[in-house]
Amino acid sequence: MKKILFAIASMIFVFGVGGCSSQKEADTMMKCEFYQKDTEGEKSFHAFFTYVDETKEAVSGDIRENYSGFERNKINNEVLTNILIRNSILDEIEGVEMEVTSNDTDFGSREEWNYRDVDLETVGTTDEIQNKFIDRNAGQYSIEMIQKYYETNGYSCSISNIE
Repeated sequence: MKKILFAIASMIFVFGVGGCSSQKEADTMMKCEFYQKDTEGEKSFHAFFTYVDETKEAVSGDIRENYSGFERNKINNEVLTNILIRNSILDEIEGVEMEVTSNDTDFGSREEWNYRDVDLETVGTTDEIQNKFIDRNAGQYSIEMIQKYYETNGYSCSISNIE
């Protein structure tokens, strides 16, 4: 009887400990936006990030970049080409999904990041922007560094709790 109780207790302990994750769940969200309308067309950028407030670790990102009403010309074709090149680069990075859309006058992209799955060393050598988001001392993506980057580049950012 003692052996059975010991076996049951051992199984409960193993499953209980094994089921616990050392990583905390995201509890806060940051939204950063930029919008510009001029004679050429409209540019809108929306970035949503989840993070752990206690550690400031960024957990996920959803970044959308849209250009609408732009005619095809050399400058706009260069912007679209840069988006396509970025898509090709990010296609090789685990933890990132990117989709590019394009038609006669509109184009854009959507990037979905799972920062915990991204190899910090690999992404740092393939995407210069990501280096500005990584806290090398903590070994993680830093929401504070992400916010600084976006606000420095003219975005307005707001923070709220995840419900």
